[in-house]
Amino acid sequence: MRLSLACGDYDRTRPLIDGTVRPNGLELTCLPMPVEEIFFRMARFREFDAAELSLGSYLVSGALSGPFVAIPVFPSRSFRHSGIYVPVDSEVSDPSSLAGGTVGRARQIALDGMAETAALRYMLPWLAANVEHAQRVFGDRYWTYGLPGNSDTLETVIRYAHSQGLIDRPLAAADLFAPETLADTVI
Repeated sequence: MRLSLACGDYDRTRPLIDGTVRPNGLELTCLPMPVEEIFFRMARFREFDAAELSLGSYLVSGALSGPFVAIPVFPSRSFRHSGIYVPVDSEVSDPSSLAGGTVGRARQIALDGMAETAALRYMLPWLAANVEHAQRVFGDRYWTYGLPGNSDTLETVIRYAHSQGLIDRPLAAADLFAPETLADTVI
């Protein structure tokens, strides 16, 4: 079976992108691109057989009745609002100060004369120490996939999405995913 997969280029997806990992029974064509482009092209045109999609986009598109089926795999795990920067002399003192203002968002850019090297493709130098610390605090499965290890977080996102009017009714976390993907399997 041939499938196209649009995903961000992360340490967690790179083995699929570079062919180090090859799923059995699939001829997988990985299309690495910025997540904003993936979300737009998938939500608008459904261009790929499979794609990374934000949980918010999935919920708003109609998780139960919409065009997508989700699996409980979370490759990015980045809260996009965790890095808001303001100038030193700004009057912004808390998130409510942003109301009515202008907000820009970061984009990936290429700089003239900058060559990509293997070193630019890997995580930050302090990653190993951070991973070791996370494992000491949370155990070996601190970054779990599947529903069982993520249901509390998912239910919190659903609760906020409902309370903010983004979805018309609360859902159970299990309702978001294809039923056959709900078992927690570790190999």
